[in-house]
Amino acid sequence: IKNLKTHSLTLKDGRKLSFDLYGAENGTPILCLHGAPASKFMFENFHELAKKLNFSLIAPSRPGIGKSSYKIFNRLSDYSEDIKELMAKQNISSCHLIGVSGGGPYAFALANSIPENFLSLNLISALGPIDKKNLKKMGTPQKLILVLFKKNKFLASCMLKVIFKYGKRFKRIFLKILCFHSSRNDKKALKNIKIRDSLIKSNFSAFESGVEGIMQDIHLFLFGWEYKNKYYNGQINIWHGKDDPTVPVEMANFYTDFFKNAKFIPIENGGHHWFYENMEKILVKLIEK
Repeated sequence: IKNLKTHSLTLKDGRKLSFDLYGAENGTPILCLHGAPASKFMFENFHELAKKLNFSLIAPSRPGIGKSSYKIFNRLSDYSEDIKELMAKQNISSCHLIGVSGGGPYAFALANSIPENFLSLNLISALGPIDKKNLKKMGTPQKLILVLFKKNKFLASCMLKVIFKYGKRFKRIFLKILCFHSSRNDKKALKNIKIRDSLIKSNFSAFESGVEGIMQDIHLFLFGWEYKNKYYNGQINIWHGKDDPTVPVEMANFYTDFFKNAKFIPIENGGHHWFYENMEKILVKLIEK
């Protein structure tokens, strides 16, 4: 992989897929799937770390997110066609796969639909299927938008637009909303200017083309799951903070139950954003035999 910078790939159907490359130019490739609402910029802080460990991070923005063109998906696994094109363009036959938070459901779907493409599956603070029990334990902002989406998609869309419009103008207020119901360690992590700025940049860039991509994420998180695809039986690591108030740790149970060969790695006192300060642990795990 060469030319580590922002890229735009024209897909077969004419859409644009925006992605960034971080780390070593010819390192071991890792496909990194961002959360929601977020974008490829979620991984920009890990450039030097990945370079040191000889990894190449490929971070695409999903359809309708950032500068990536929108396309309607009916299932989470529909994303696999875009990813196959991206990997072919980068001359990658197989790579490691990381899904963070809202990127977890997509990573799950990719690993099961095109398992031959991935050396390992690594889920970090990953969102799982949403039922009434898990919904009650989710963070208040996330819970509100999910409940509103189910009742009235138009109002949910309007709410997201308002959050973006005024959040961009009043970043401190946006950050307080973001941190509402956050764990003590999450709030501590977000005091790091580098982490905070990257998170805000990632969040706001998700709205760059409107709210269609974010609305689609929410729809697929609620209704886009499949359990009948090929079964991924490679290396699987499930990382989750025990004190995650945004995506409850119980959601990790879905993945450990589904993948019998999965290794669950609970993070003591870890909130939702613990990985920003601990990505080295995750990457080093991929080097271990």
